[in-house]
Amino acid sequence: QLTALARIGRELNTTSEWKYLLQLVYDEALRATRADCGTILLFNLDEKPKSKKKHEVIFHLGDTPGDVLLPIERKALKSGDPVVVENYEEDGDAPAHEGIHSALVVPIAYQHSTAGLIHLHSFAPGKFDQAAVDIIQTLAVQAAIALGNAQRFQDQVRRNELLNRRADTLSKLFETTNALNAENPLEQS
Repeated sequence: QLTALARIGRELNTTSEWKYLLQLVYDEALRATRADCGTILLFNLDEKPKSKKKHEVIFHLGDTPGDVLLPIERKALKSGDPVVVENYEEDGDAPAHEGIHSALVVPIAYQHSTAGLIHLHSFAPGKFDQAAVDIIQTLAVQAAIALGNAQRFQDQVRRNELLNRRADTLSKLFETTNALNAENPLEQS
């Protein structure tokens, strides 16, 4: 588990490609917990969901999500805490897909809201213990850092483009002013 965190930490310091980093988080989440499958969901944070059941998923890794969030996902979103289902046969809720007996959902918190979810599945009941919850919570923090870094990088690129346009405009204005002043005699300038 420490090796997984160290690997992700190194990658966070060397790349700003958030999709790559989320893939790394996904792979490490499956490896560290020995989950059989899972999903990472990212939500559109620019818009509030129209209903509590419908969050706009703008990106996902792993299993394809359904049209609406599952009860376990809604519960994690509402509470902001990890949710573990020990055994779907005893729980009564529907699993993400056939064959799943236990699950773990951990929110990815970013700037006081839930940016996404890490949802892991297992074919065995009781697969996710407190150690699994702890490692996935740490990976969720790493995912949030990756999202934050990517957003700051994009903001910086936009600011740089805006400053370049302003500099070009001022340069053209300066050239035009100089051209107009060059045409007038010195006494009229």
